[in-house]
Amino acid sequence: METGGGRIMRVCLTTLALCALCVLPYSAEGAEAKKPYRGRLLEISGDEDDPVRVWGLNGKQVLAPYQLQRRGLALLDGEYSLRLEGGSYFSEGAEEHLGGGLRAGKDQLSLSVYVYPATFSQEGSGCIAGYAPKGGKPLFALKQEKNALVFTMAAAKPVRVTLAKLDSTKPFHLIVTASEKEIVFYRNGKKTGAHPGLAGDFSTWKNGRLYFGNDEKGTCPWRGRIEKFALYNQALGAAQAGKVASAALKEIADRQPPARVELVGTLLKRSKYRMPWGENTYRDGLAECEYRVKKVIRGEYKEKKIRVAELMFVNRIFLTNSRRKVGGEYRLVVEELDGNLRMSKVERGLLEPDFDLVVHVEVGPFKALPKGQQPKPKKEK
Repeated sequence: METGGGRIMRVCLTTLALCALCVLPYSAEGAEAKKPYRGRLLEISGDEDDPVRVWGLNGKQVLAPYQLQRRGLALLDGEYSLRLEGGSYFSEGAEEHLGGGLRAGKDQLSLSVYVYPATFSQEGSGCIAGYAPKGGKPLFALKQEKNALVFTMAAAKPVRVTLAKLDSTKPFHLIVTASEKEIVFYRNGKKTGAHPGLAGDFSTWKNGRLYFGNDEKGTCPWRGRIEKFALYNQALGAAQAGKVASAALKEIADRQPPARVELVGTLLKRSKYRMPWGENTYRDGLAECEYRVKKVIRGEYKEKKIRVAELMFVNRIFLTNSRRKVGGEYRLVVEELDGNLRMSKVERGLLEPDFDLVVHVEVGPFKALPKGQQPKPKKEK
């Protein structure tokens, strides 16, 4: 498991928590107070100080801490995107506001999200985003089934609509709107399909939680990455949908993508790292590894050796990386660690310093060891 000597660097892992500070303009006086609020209910903003925002029935941002909890292999990536490697995230603490907001919307709902599929055709059904009461069936869900994007909704007459077919893993922005009038799908801000509307409303829906990357029962895993998610209790019109998509697409296009290198290397040594046992240990852990570079497949790297920080466990689930043998040859995709804000905050075991080598981080994909091979804490005598 652990080879090579080293030190342990301890840094706090950033959690996806909310302390909402700002309030949307909204008039709750006179006749306005009698109208149901229609607007955003929850948004993953990408703002490190305020990443998950929740709005109440009066249209004001709720001044309380909210979190996205995770299960299994799920990580935060840059810009507070949710990276799903067979795990999931779900909203925690916002059930009353989400449920009340959806019921107040009566028969209107929209969701907006930027999607990076891991594969354009997956086995089985994968839930990209869904909403369900604890222990209950999904009330609505956006899924990938093979290469089809599917939207389902519980109503007086259950809804199941095929929105589009994927032909690649190229990321895209999508918006789905649902109302009695019609169900509409927008891809990168352009309307690409319309379907018959809903029969009935959401007045009987119970309070629930949002799920990303799986359903409430864990039976619908989806692998990929999502960001810029927002839920509304209104059916966005074409102009509104265009503005939402344009803002997200512009923000993403303005980013400088990290320079990545794909290479084949021979593992020379790996640092020691702290195991994830006990109440005060970290749930994710990196080990620093050194490789002799055998071949650069893509990108630029001129040194003969490379230092790579590799995830050994995620959410206390050990990865196949932890079984790599010194002397073995492995194929890696890496980027500089200093450019990866989330991974640089994960606890890392260190090798002895080599100031001539820039430390990189492996970007995956990641795979869990089988249950029978997962390390366990030693029993106390």
